[in-house]
Amino acid sequence: MTHEYPKVNKTITEKYLKESAMKDTIQPDINLSLEKDNSNIQKKEYSLGYVPEPSQEPSLFEREMIALSNSSSTDVATATTISRPSMYDLRNVNGQNFITSVKDQAHCGSCVAFGVCAAVEGTLQVKNNNPNLNPDFSEAHLFYCLGGSRGRTCGNFIGDPPTEEPNGGWWPGGALDEFESTGVVDERCFPYQSPASPNDSTLSCSVCENWERRVTKIKSWTVLSVTDEMKSWISS
Repeated sequence: MTHEYPKVNKTITEKYLKESAMKDTIQPDINLSLEKDNSNIQKKEYSLGYVPEPSQEPSLFEREMIALSNSSSTDVATATTISRPSMYDLRNVNGQNFITSVKDQAHCGSCVAFGVCAAVEGTLQVKNNNPNLNPDFSEAHLFYCLGGSRGRTCGNFIGDPPTEEPNGGWWPGGALDEFESTGVVDERCFPYQSPASPNDSTLSCSVCENWERRVTKIKSWTVLSVTDEMKSWISS
């Protein structure tokens, strides 16, 4: 049985990409320096997995700049006509937490799948005003199956000499399109695992046999780049 729920706003998705996936970057890769006891610096590269789509989607930085440029012309005009809270935090809405549990993407540039699933889970609970629904969608299905069908990989370095997998990571637009058109199964249908190390290949799709009957779809999604539109969406 296919379940459909109200549309998911992409701006909220970007928030979850930072809060739930615990990654805050506009680049697919970030270098982290780890200091050993002997004071030598060892650099390791971790693939975070967010890849802006040049032909369709501006980067996170570009969106912030667009929102900033629009804020001054909209905030003053609407502040007196629309009642909005001074702040909004899904972790504390009148004492209730609508955020689902934080998960670990481990050795795979799959953060977009985690962020998008978290956005849908949180939005579903908010729309039903029930923080205890505890939906748990399969990041593995979204990334390894639906993303894999679009050629997405973890972006790991495999082989000898190590060579980066092509099309590492993903972008929110592609993941949300798949959530709308195909739908995503529950976690039990395809529990998430990552490659054993950054030097192991992207895992294959291993979804359960009756997966078509276990998908959840969103009705639609949209991009909001104007501050007033974002505030109105959050307040509604």
